Amino acid sequence: MRAPASPAGTAPGPAWKRALTRLAGRHPRVFAIPGPERLELAGLAVHRAGIDLASTPRHARILLVDPRLPPPLRKAAAIAYAQMPRPRRLVFLGNGELPPLPEPDLRIVPGDEQWAQALQALFSGEAEPEPFAPDFLREALDDDEEGHEHHHHDHGDDEEDGCDHDDMGFMSMVSMTKDMPRSRDGLAMNRSTAHFGPFFPGLPGGVVVKATLDGDSVCSAEWAGGHFVTELHDHFEGPADPLPDFLAALHPGEPETWRALGILALAHSVDSEPGDAWWRQAIPQLERERAASHLAWLSVFAVTVGSRRLERHATRSLAELREGTLTVERARKRFGKLEPYLARRLRGIGPIPREWLQNHHGPLARAAGMEADLRAHLSGYRALGFEPCCLGGNDALARLRLRLAEIIQSAGLCTECVTGPLPSVPAEHEGSGEAAIETARGPARLKIEWRDGRMTTCEITAPSAAATGLIPDLTEGLELSDALVAIASLDLSPWETPLEEPGEKEGGDS
Repeated sequence: MRAPASPAGTAPGPAWKRALTRLAGRHPRVFAIPGPERLELAGLAVHRAGIDLASTPRHARILLVDPRLPPPLRKAAAIAYAQMPRPRRLVFLGNGELPPLPEPDLRIVPGDEQWAQALQALFSGEAEPEPFAPDFLREALDDDEEGHEHHHHDHGDDEEDGCDHDDMGFMSMVSMTKDMPRSRDGLAMNRSTAHFGPFFPGLPGGVVVKATLDGDSVCSAEWAGGHFVTELHDHFEGPADPLPDFLAALHPGEPETWRALGILALAHSVDSEPGDAWWRQAIPQLERERAASHLAWLSVFAVTVGSRRLERHATRSLAELREGTLTVERARKRFGKLEPYLARRLRGIGPIPREWLQNHHGPLARAAGMEADLRAHLSGYRALGFEPCCLGGNDALARLRLRLAEIIQSAGLCTECVTGPLPSVPAEHEGSGEAAIETARGPARLKIEWRDGRMTTCEITAPSAAATGLIPDLTEGLELSDALVAIASLDLSPWETPLEEPGEKEGGDS
């Protein structure tokens, strides 16, 4: 029996396929890249719109991507899209291309109040796009198939294989496990290696951690990916004035903070200093970004520890912060007190060695009792009565409480609504200067030098770069769930850590 012809304006093919497409569009699940917290920071209220987020691409119908992905994450995004079941749709936040991903089915912009409805309209009967199989993925699959071809081997007689067998011909367990490593309980087990990230729920988007596991215990773990270029003189050419905007684009989570760092360095290169008027405009924006960064981290950390209440408070507060309606009283009501089970869950996890804390500042040090905050030395902050938040726990619980306290503090410091980028400080195209600024994760430092209008030195020290080295000590011997909590509590940003192979150039626009 011939299938009926498709009505005008509907997708061709069997009726059951069209019905499946319509059904998938009623409540399409979305997988967000690099993570829902990053899209929230970009101005897209994912949680407030009631979008059903999927934790893996295999459970999603829509891939929602921020095209500002650095090259190391682009192939991972393409693999995620290839893993999605059909029918599927690809959506970009804003403009931009993202090879090897194909052209998106829809582009949305922050501030568009109808974007959630537009996602559902993607499944209104449009034809399924062509199958997606980029060259690098086809080559990997071909290599995998060749590597798994079955080969017959002649193992010889049992008596000659060097292993002990019993009367029934079975190999002795003692012989089988004699060369295996022993776990803490003395059992011999095969160890496995696993990568967590770059889109793993419970870790910030873009973070990749490589772990060697002995059952459910972590033998070792290490940082396995970064996207930040710390030596920029090979990547930035031309006059000095665009440097602040260039730094802001490199760090989408705190653009105004990094823009301010560039402005300060340029000013110092000509022995100048921004005045009080500049700081009056800068402080509300810097504190708004600090609170937003902490809230975005909190929305991920809440998933790691299993607190839906804390996740809801974080995403709701982040939307209110963006709208200018988050008050100190509201923040204190939500974050002033933790549930008792969270304190029991987090206490004692991930203590940081004291020798590391003595050489590094920021929230990790302040949570361990060290009053290390660059803002305390700035006259603009002192005029507002600023005092650093400081605790004495030195574990995942103390780091959570410290950031909650700073959310409340920053909500009070950014009450004045200031919009638009910070004004630049005029600078000559020759000179040298250094600057430091307290970001949400700790001090960021910039050293620049210009000669004849060209950059000869531009060195950045970002707080996450040093903190990645804590992962091995914090996770060794922990159960996997506790190890992930310890890692997530550090608030590491892949946008602040060096590229693994700075000389390698990947395809696509950077």
